[in-house]
Amino acid sequence: DVEYDSVDAPPAADNLLIMSKRMVVLPDYRGQNIGYRLKMAQRDVAFKQGIPLITWTFDPMLAPNAHLNIRKLGGVVRKYKVDYFGQTDMPSLQADRLVIEWWVNDQRVKDCATGHGIALTVAQYLERNTVIINPADISGEFYKPCDVNDAPNTELVLIEIPPNFRQINREDAGLAKVWRDHVRDVFLKMFGAGYMVTDFVRGDHDGKNRTFYVLSQRLDEER
Repeated sequence: DVEYDSVDAPPAADNLLIMSKRMVVLPDYRGQNIGYRLKMAQRDVAFKQGIPLITWTFDPMLAPNAHLNIRKLGGVVRKYKVDYFGQTDMPSLQADRLVIEWWVNDQRVKDCATGHGIALTVAQYLERNTVIINPADISGEFYKPCDVNDAPNTELVLIEIPPNFRQINREDAGLAKVWRDHVRDVFLKMFGAGYMVTDFVRGDHDGKNRTFYVLSQRLDEER
């Protein structure tokens, strides 16, 4: 792992960031850790330039992207952007986005890069009385969103999304739209209540594969 010395870095570097606009792995090459390796190469560039922060956006409904950006890379999320691309006729761009902050020299990110991070399971989070703020109806072929619980006064909460949103979007566009609206409401509510995303977890719960964002109470308003 590489680190930069802020003493030797350009004076303005600490106030700069790299905004990663788009990184896509072709379908035939997915599942081979290529996305992770590309991001780590991007991190090396930030180190060499003395830049502490890389940001990008991603679709909050895509569990594989969330797993990479948050669980594997150690990114955090404080901002939810509604209708990020504005008015467009392209269906693929008619969506909200989460903004990832990847503080490349933070201990959290270094622990993820070296495999020394603490990776709790769904069961372990629930054993700590972590509240699922929006437990889904998992009785059918596709999960359905339910009412949102009141924001609890607890350190950690879970936001559930379906593990297979792309399939839902292909086969039931109406349900996909319901999910998008639901997740928007939940994130805006929880961010407004002072939480931020600090982990993403997936695994069995109640006999089904479930996927959750993990939110922690924010300790600061600005970094």
